[in-house]
Order: sequence, then structure tokens, then C-alpha cells
Amino acid sequence: MAPDIWCRPGLVVEIQADNITLSPIHSAGLALRFPRLVRFRDDKSAEQTTTLSETRKLYQLQWTV
Repeated sequence: MAPDIWCRPGLVVEIQADNITLSPIHSAGLALRFPRLVRFRDDKSAEQTTTLSETRKLYQLQWTV
């Protein structure tokens, strides 16, 4: 599987998605369903972005009421 788009390292964007799903195809094991670019985040560095571990927690939290 190849990405639709490549961004330069260090470019930080805010993405909104309908939900996070498990993915046997992606190396992270997760995928964003219907991702949308919200905005470019010039105020954030790459070190301040959401980590894979944090994204896994978000995946689990989306199913709790």
C-alpha cells in the first residue's frame, strides 16, 4: 500500500476523522476512517504531536461511554 500524499518531515497538521479502526494493512495497526485536514499547526513541533501510544488509547476510549 502506498500513501496518497507525502509531507515533509516536521510538517504538523491537525486531522479530524470519523473514528479510528484496526488495520492489518498499516504498520501502525490503526487507520483513520474518513480523515480530513483541519489545519496546519505552525504553533506545534513534531515532538508535540500525538504518539502512536496515545492514538491507541484514543482508539480504546472511542468505544467507552
